[in-house]
Amino acid sequence: MSYSHLLKNISEDEYNEKNRILHEKVNNKQALNKGEEIFFCNCLKFKDLPLYPFCIDEYFRRIFLSKHPLFPKEFDPTKPKDIDVYNIMVSEWFRIMNAPDNEETLINMVGKETRNELKALRKSHPIIQPNFNSKSYISKRTGLIEWSKFRYLMIRDLWTEEFYSSPYKLYLDDRKIIIDQESLAHILSRHYGQTMKTYFTEKSFFTKDILHTEIHTKLEEIFAKIDYSLLLRGQSLNEINIRLNGTIYRIYLEEKKIREKKKEITIVRLSTIFPVENAGMLKKIETQFDEYIIDKELSLFLKN
Repeated sequence: MSYSHLLKNISEDEYNEKNRILHEKVNNKQALNKGEEIFFCNCLKFKDLPLYPFCIDEYFRRIFLSKHPLFPKEFDPTKPKDIDVYNIMVSEWFRIMNAPDNEETLINMVGKETRNELKALRKSHPIIQPNFNSKSYISKRTGLIEWSKFRYLMIRDLWTEEFYSSPYKLYLDDRKIIIDQESLAHILSRHYGQTMKTYFTEKSFFTKDILHTEIHTKLEEIFAKIDYSLLLRGQSLNEINIRLNGTIYRIYLEEKKIREKKKEITIVRLSTIFPVENAGMLKKIETQFDEYIIDKELSLFLKN
């Protein structure tokens, strides 16, 4: 995962000063908050990560990236002992993912998605199949678990650093919409990392038009443009179909009852957003909707 989003609007001098201050805090045995830990660990050389117990996740992340050919080789080489530790962490994550109840809500969300992925992988590799290869299956299962842990770290750090551990508020047609942890876990588990899936899936995947670190800000920009156009004024927001830079996306919003300050209230939350590739969905949009161009990048589909 790239941490460039953590360094936005920060100069090299500011970066070095923050790094110095955090090292001073650690040397003085002062606790760091999660954001400070992420920054501190990201600044370390690979060989130094095991020296700090709170950098174990960054240690895992760099080994994961170094093992996968899709990522740039900008990491220090690993040693056999690093791989041994890494494999232990993967095995432990497999155990955690198969336990349905964890005290951390996000782990439960990621666990549910991961167990569904494991079922899909198992279904695609039936033992009765003549060419069943247990070694191949176990290798794919391990790859799936590795990606699951990496993805969890990605979602957790995004939630901490970009969302400040609180739902992100959007507005459309004077209605408040939130993006919460569940939104992130669902979208990033199902519609990102296509090349990391070790089984066939009919889910569609995002392109570079919407990076995982900017789902919230990109939607904020899109909603602002739609609001300015007045095209959705007074209309249902349950399903919104747009075309962004040539790609059609579907956005689902849902009402959800939650307890807040001892009262039950109804909120509107982002359920999911994904590129539409399903032929049936595309046909329905083509025949039942009219397209309204908002600007050179964005258009909105409304029922005809």
